[in-house]
Amino acid sequence: MNKHATTTGAAKAMGTMGKTNSGDGMEVSESEASRDRRLHRRRNCCGTAELLVIGKGLRFSGRILDVSESGCFIETEHQLERGTHLEVTFEVDKMRLRVAGGIRAVRMRSGIGIQFTDMTPRRKDLIQHLLDHLEDANPSSEATS
Repeated sequence: MNKHATTTGAAKAMGTMGKTNSGDGMEVSESEASRDRRLHRRRNCCGTAELLVIGKGLRFSGRILDVSESGCFIETEHQLERGTHLEVTFEVDKMRLRVAGGIRAVRMRSGIGIQFTDMTPRRKDLIQHLLDHLEDANPSSEATS
């Protein structure tokens, strides 16, 4: 079955920054190669996330499972295309942050990897404070997937 066939109508309406193709014209999800290109160490976490698709008014929720200086992974049943621009508000351990981002990876029926964009110095400091808190609370909480 073509992976594109499982994309919802809402996802088809979203704009994209780019797609990864497998060579046969099919869009592919996050690969081992893209996982190896991460710039920052991810920390496991558990919290709530609210996502707003910028320019479309589509709003949905999920669970944040890991976070780094440059992005996060949100578990959600909603299928959106790689490149979709979002505003993400998440709460982990009573710390609430709002950031802009773009979908960089899609794991079908699992969730989305988001790369943060337009990070102000203040938002960078807040993310670092959260990462320091997660490290102090659980030193072995580095994400592995």
